[in-house]
Amino acid sequence: MQKKLITNFDLLKVTWRTLCFQAVWNFERMLNIGFAYAIFPIAKKLYPNLEEQKKFIIRHLDFFNTHPYLASISLGIVISEEEKALKENKEEINNITDMKMKLMGPFGALGDNLFWATFRPLFALIGVMLIFWDFKWGVFVFLIAYNLVHLPVRYLGIKKGYQWDEEIIGSICNFPIQKIISLVQKIAMFLIGFGVVSLVDTQIIPKDMNFTSKWIFLVFSISMAISIKYLKGNSLLFFLFIAFSIIISYII
Repeated sequence: MQKKLITNFDLLKVTWRTLCFQAVWNFERMLNIGFAYAIFPIAKKLYPNLEEQKKFIIRHLDFFNTHPYLASISLGIVISEEEKALKENKEEINNITDMKMKLMGPFGALGDNLFWATFRPLFALIGVMLIFWDFKWGVFVFLIAYNLVHLPVRYLGIKKGYQWDEEIIGSICNFPIQKIISLVQKIAMFLIGFGVVSLVDTQIIPKDMNFTSKWIFLVFSISMAISIKYLKGNSLLFFLFIAFSIIISYII
């Protein structure tokens, strides 16, 4: 078995650079500059010669657009393939570009659903509820909890993608991602209902509201919480439900 040229520290440097993955967007090739910037330490490690480094970077400036967290898996696979190509003295490395293109769509859809539509709203909801309960550090709870999820995903995606190469795709397919998403969404729905009930006794809902008004508010708000699952997380509609509930409560 050939010795690996890339160390864990090299992968850690790539992970650090993925934090700037979305710093430079462009309409022609989307996240290609972010991808090239993240993988640049590998170019310096594999190719001491400046001209070879240029060729390496140009190779990875083609179109690239996927979820920025799961892009780490693509980075890991590409790093593994680049190392193999160097050891085998390959001049044509078309399979690397093909692999990146094939993974963009699935990783984009999966990442959006898992992070943008599941984990981030859940932790934001927890942070907001803590603030409503007079815990002033709720925003830091949100930031810490969310970063404890996505930062390991960035590093492990690169590391496992590098170690397992294309075999990692089969592992992802067998991972119960949909079950995790469903569980987190149920937890979020419970927190929304629990939070709405708790707001009745805070300053947000006036204490002089009569019993009937409070229950009307609760009915509309809890109905909103149940409906939001079927409205694909439409944030505008979410706030309209809240506003309408409060207005009805004041009128009656």
